[in-house]
Amino acid sequence: MAQGIQLERDRFCCSLCLDLLNNPVSVPCGHSFCLTCINKRLDSEENSGIYSCPQCREIFMSRPTLVKNSMIELVVQELRKKDPPDVQPGPPDNDGDVEPGAVVCDFCSDRKVKAIKSCLQCMASYCATHLQPHNEVPPLRKHKLVEPTADLEESICPQHQEVMKMFCRTDQRCICYLCSKDDHKGHIKVSTAAERADRQKDLQTVRQKVQQMIREKRKDVEAFQQEEDSLSNAAGIALSSTDQVFTDFIRTTEKKLAHMKQKMLSRQNSEVGRFRNVRNKLEDEVKELNRKDVELDKLYHTEDHTHFLLKYPSLSRLSEPKGQPSIRLRRQRNFERVTATVSEAKKRLHKVLDEECEKIILAITGASFPTTPQTEPEETRFKSSQIKPEHGQTTAEFVQGRILQTLVSPNLNRADFSKPRFRDSRHSRQVSLDLYREEPTVRFAQNGDLGKETEEFLPINRKENPDLIKTNKLPERSPDVLLGRIKTPRKVLQTRAQFLQYACQITLNPDTANPNLMLDKENRKVTCIGEEQNYPNHPERFAYTWQVLSQQPLTNRCYLEVERNTRGVMVAICYKGISRAGTFSQCMFGENSQSWAIDCFKNSCEFRHNRIRMSIPGTWSSKLGVYVDQSAGVLSFYSVSKTMTLLHKVQTTFTEPLYVGLWLSDGATAEFCKLE
Repeated sequence: MAQGIQLERDRFCCSLCLDLLNNPVSVPCGHSFCLTCINKRLDSEENSGIYSCPQCREIFMSRPTLVKNSMIELVVQELRKKDPPDVQPGPPDNDGDVEPGAVVCDFCSDRKVKAIKSCLQCMASYCATHLQPHNEVPPLRKHKLVEPTADLEESICPQHQEVMKMFCRTDQRCICYLCSKDDHKGHIKVSTAAERADRQKDLQTVRQKVQQMIREKRKDVEAFQQEEDSLSNAAGIALSSTDQVFTDFIRTTEKKLAHMKQKMLSRQNSEVGRFRNVRNKLEDEVKELNRKDVELDKLYHTEDHTHFLLKYPSLSRLSEPKGQPSIRLRRQRNFERVTATVSEAKKRLHKVLDEECEKIILAITGASFPTTPQTEPEETRFKSSQIKPEHGQTTAEFVQGRILQTLVSPNLNRADFSKPRFRDSRHSRQVSLDLYREEPTVRFAQNGDLGKETEEFLPINRKENPDLIKTNKLPERSPDVLLGRIKTPRKVLQTRAQFLQYACQITLNPDTANPNLMLDKENRKVTCIGEEQNYPNHPERFAYTWQVLSQQPLTNRCYLEVERNTRGVMVAICYKGISRAGTFSQCMFGENSQSWAIDCFKNSCEFRHNRIRMSIPGTWSSKLGVYVDQSAGVLSFYSVSKTMTLLHKVQTTFTEPLYVGLWLSDGATAEFCKLE
């Protein structure tokens, strides 16, 4: 019975004090120790910074957290109660039970007892009791005692059965005295103690490096932990922000939808009310006419001639017709336009949403954004195969090359060439010809002029220079001849009087006017009344946008003025081929590549072209001036008061005849001024 209790008791002993566990705690690897014992052990390892389990030798990167083991504590308490008096534990000594892996005494036969020393001469390990002879017997005192060693046989020479007390540095192995005299004669030999001392120094250096690596790895671990925390925080913020943005977007969309529904229902009720009033009036008129028809029929069949003649004057008179109702029975077009506009808006929103979501996904994955070339306005955009002046090229050399290229390829459009850039030797900087200001600059002949000049010059040039096409070179005298044909720049217009030299009288084309627009008798003034008029169908008429075009195209150089009220008015220059009944972007001035427009509302202005809008800050007059120089590709918008204020200027290439267009908001009025 006592032996069974003892075996059960051994499982719950501390491997440090060899006694039953007192306040048992566990380290992360799972082994349990007394709280006091393990704390002393961990304190002793504090300086080295390396902590390990005393039982399994598992290394911990930091001081392990001790966890109280309540279950083992209950078992230990029960064991203390069951222990018989003869096996009650006494004070701990060196002859206690042995933990797994410890060196045991070779002379304890009853039970295994932990050894405290090993003798290299006796080749045995001793507990405290059996070690007494080595401390008391004089011959045994001379034996070399070391810390308990399990493999003492490793210290014995297998050839001579002697203790290996020497180390051969030549062969890098431990040897005995006899080996040193025979096989290792002439080798460098030292004692094992001396060799250990030297290698222990190296070992200390290696250990210091290991400890340094441990510290560096700990710093890396801390840094990665910080990065991990930062990443988690940033991801959480991004997730929350994304959720909030899209939630707000959905709410805003729902509010906009509710607002538009309310507007459409209000418009529906208004239109239905108008139709109902007209219909009621027509029904009353029908009833009155039916009553009169009954009386006329009755009078028609009467046989009393006198009665017929008396009633005839009053019944034969018909009231003047009230005319056709002003409201046309095609109001559904407005809502059909709403459907088309909503469909187009859906496509735009989907496109924008897809593009923005793709950017967000690229940001999430860490990929770089695709590099797209910056969109340039049409007036400054040229082809990639442009001819560029070489470094240090003069103006004459560049112009010579340009005209030479034209002579070789006379059908080449001048827009295929780039803006020339020259080196200013005084300031060592590049300057470009400004296409947006009418200052004296080098300018090339337009397509028509260039073709005419080429047609005149080419036969002479071919005769004088037969190898021009083959060699692609001109003789030295050619630049003077060619440069002499470059036209001089036109004078800069600054005052209103100068612009009035090119004044043109504009009338509007009634066949292009939207049914919601009303023209005056002279077709110079237009008003948006917000109700469709009974205009005849015409293929040139704007079906959905409240717009109208001029009757005649503009001359080559033309100046005109438009007077407007405080409502929204858009003055546009466009091609005649602009769509009349297509989508919103195809028909609306400034929303396509066929029109350039200034949109004015009260005192604010905005330039529009090809869906690009540019706000023009300031307070502007109600009178707008428009100057066009088609051959030079110049279009300018001005605010006209006592002075001429430039609102926006365009430099481009016009490919078709130009017309003036007007767009008006509800209640707006615009009139072309009579210029002298």
